[in-house]
Amino acid sequence: MQMKKTAAWLPLLLLLCCLAPSGAAQEENAFRGYFEGFAYIRETPAMSDHAVATIPPETPVYLTPVNEKYAAVEYNGAQGYVYYKSAKSMPKETPVAPFTAYCAGRKYLLDAPLSGASTLQTLPAETPVTVVATAGTAYYKITAGETEGYIHRRDMEALPSEEPIIPR
Repeated sequence: MQMKKTAAWLPLLLLLCCLAPSGAAQEENAFRGYFEGFAYIRETPAMSDHAVATIPPETPVYLTPVNEKYAAVEYNGAQGYVYYKSAKSMPKETPVAPFTAYCAGRKYLLDAPLSGASTLQTLPAETPVTVVATAGTAYYKITAGETEGYIHRRDMEALPSEEPIIPR
């Protein structure tokens, strides 16, 4: 008798498990993006006057949607929710035939193709780098030694392959 009662509840239990939101499903929807203007981190996924922190423009962040308007985010140790409908996707990368270029002066190698990205390292003037892709319309994806990152296109000058690199 006990077995029949348990068997009757089993389909209902399975249905509830399938309908319940899971962390894995939310993680699948997570994406890396940025905001063109300031984004305000709030304590709850709803509009409020109190902001926990502010995300500067053009700063890459990971967003995990929690409903149709808000996403969970962490920035500089602050955790909360942002209105993510105004978030932009990261600039698209397009591979190119690798070529050698050099920095026109001392430049910053960034971890993302955005002006608010973190600096990976500072490249001295005349540093030879290998350009492997374009990222959006304004950045190159490059390798400098063992480090891979992004640099603004206006900061690079192409170097003909037949000319040797001579530091100034």
